[in-house]
Amino acid sequence: MCIRDRDMSADDPPLTTILLEQERSRILREKSFGGVGVENNGTPLTGEQSDKPSEDEGPERGCLRQMIGFMCGPIDFISEKFRSGSMKGCIFTLISATLGAGVLALPSATLSSGFLLTIAQIIICAMLGYLTTYLLTACAQKTNLFTYFDLANHTYGTNFRMIVKLVFLICNWSYAVSYLILINNFVATALKDIYPNSESLPSYLTDPRGFFWQTIAAYCFALPLSLKRKITSLIFWCLLGFGCIVYIILAITVKATDPDVTNFLLNFSNHWTDIKLSGFYDTFSTCIYAYTCHPNVLEVYSELERRTKRRMSKILLILMSTCALLYVSCGGIGYFTFADKPEVLLETHGNILLADYKKALIIQVGILLLSVSLIPAMPLSIKPAKDSLLDIISPGAVSYTHLTLPTIYSV
Repeated sequence: MCIRDRDMSADDPPLTTILLEQERSRILREKSFGGVGVENNGTPLTGEQSDKPSEDEGPERGCLRQMIGFMCGPIDFISEKFRSGSMKGCIFTLISATLGAGVLALPSATLSSGFLLTIAQIIICAMLGYLTTYLLTACAQKTNLFTYFDLANHTYGTNFRMIVKLVFLICNWSYAVSYLILINNFVATALKDIYPNSESLPSYLTDPRGFFWQTIAAYCFALPLSLKRKITSLIFWCLLGFGCIVYIILAITVKATDPDVTNFLLNFSNHWTDIKLSGFYDTFSTCIYAYTCHPNVLEVYSELERRTKRRMSKILLILMSTCALLYVSCGGIGYFTFADKPEVLLETHGNILLADYKKALIIQVGILLLSVSLIPAMPLSIKPAKDSLLDIISPGAVSYTHLTLPTIYSV
């Protein structure tokens, strides 16, 4: 019986207490059904039905229920809203696979072509990214095959399947190695600038070319995260990585208003119409690479609840739109901050955080958080490489035990 349908007497417990007990009971029922929502009679809900409020529940009571759900446990609340296989979980997993250190190269790319031409290229590349990923999911839906290897075998046979496996292994393994190198560089640089007496620290902690932070990242983060069965189960790390990127963009936005660093409004008025066709190729290559999430699209699609092309199309549209908005923001703000000093952007070598921000603490923290944002990117690269190696060693093997050795090797 709905709470609001019965008369509330003076001896009744407060509404908050009643809803709190109902929320606790619902969470317990969800845990018993593997994290999916259930009706009061114990029938599991599929997809995102468990996110929808009851028809008997008003908007005020629904908001109160959401607050109580968070009070019952933030981890449980996030696990429910961004659970593995949900649309939100798939969106943030792909955002984490797409965003990364490449976002910091957009100011330099904007310098090469100008602001307006760069915006046009970002939008074109977003459309291309949407089209290509949607075509992949359409092929998977039509053939009921959800790996590149199976699609390659279905289209061109076993020889092409082997070529695809080798390409995936080399490409994704290279990505993972580059992330490790970047993490070591970022952490060492940030420690050197943040710590007052960095000279007193052991040299291996502040050496950008060392191996200490690479080893920590590989065996404390990449290895255990790469052993997960589902790629969308990395949602907590994906949310953390997304938050770090948002912080970095906010940090360079705050410094853009600092008169000691730049005259942002003057630079904007003087340079917003600049167009340089000679730098089109350099900018386009940066923009098209910025939307690289294709190695993980098919696996995310295979884990999507109530899998349809329409639901996946919505996920891809939100993904590309979000990334395009962040790229335009970072590229434009970083460019106009130093538009009157182009040599500063050229000296950053594709990392706007290395520009002359007068060693501001907010920027140094951003460099440190940039390394944190790369943590979920490592298993997202290692898993395709691991799957490729596994398929080469033992085609068709899916046992969890068989995944351990390829993961250790990939790390």
